[in-house]
Amino acid sequence: MSTGGAALITGGTVAFEWKVATVHDRASRAVEPVVLAGGESTRFENGEKAFARVGGEPMLGRVLATVAATTDRTPLVAVRDDRQRRAISARVAESVPFELSFVTDDPAFGGPLAGAVAACEASEANWLFLTGCDMPLLDREVVSWVLSHCDGRVADAIVPETDGGIEPLHACYRPEAVAAAAEQVSPNAGLRALLDAMAPVTVVDAAACPADLTRSARNVNTVAELERVRANGDATDGMK
Repeated sequence: MSTGGAALITGGTVAFEWKVATVHDRASRAVEPVVLAGGESTRFENGEKAFARVGGEPMLGRVLATVAATTDRTPLVAVRDDRQRRAISARVAESVPFELSFVTDDPAFGGPLAGAVAACEASEANWLFLTGCDMPLLDREVVSWVLSHCDGRVADAIVPETDGGIEPLHACYRPEAVAAAAEQVSPNAGLRALLDAMAPVTVVDAAACPADLTRSARNVNTVAELERVRANGDATDGMK
């Protein structure tokens, strides 16, 4: 697969240390983290929700730092256009100690599917771990647990299931399987429809996760939801 025109922007520093992966060695890694950031934030009253702060950091910066520290790999950020890429570079890059790598949403698709397809076209990894920019409580232990199911699995995707259903944005996907399944669904279908078109899919019970997967997968779509996340407990939990 091609590198899809990924752009690199130098970031700053944070408290923890990890080995920085370059674009050249991403192809040799088994799992590449992908953060979908291309949404329009239509329900968020205060502008681009990726930049809203939780625990003193932009939500997107928190997510990037968590997946990078967990996987020891450079995350790929899926954005809707070059304007958003520049905004993220200016406002989030200083929050993370590595170069940001971007891919632009595939214009043939809508919603998270556009970013997922674009990331699959840009990646040479065996697996992609997909998550969203609006999940500030993303937990390193949860991510590690999900990734642990990739070893030796013959599946198109590995997705955890809580009492509320499956969590497509805490899941691992085979890039080639995403590309094939995307041709079978509506261009504006969601990730659940994509998973329905994939087989086999391994569903793992979140009850077996050593950390709180439901909390980790909590996303923020409105200012009210943001305030609830800020108010409920220590926002640094899961990033340690």
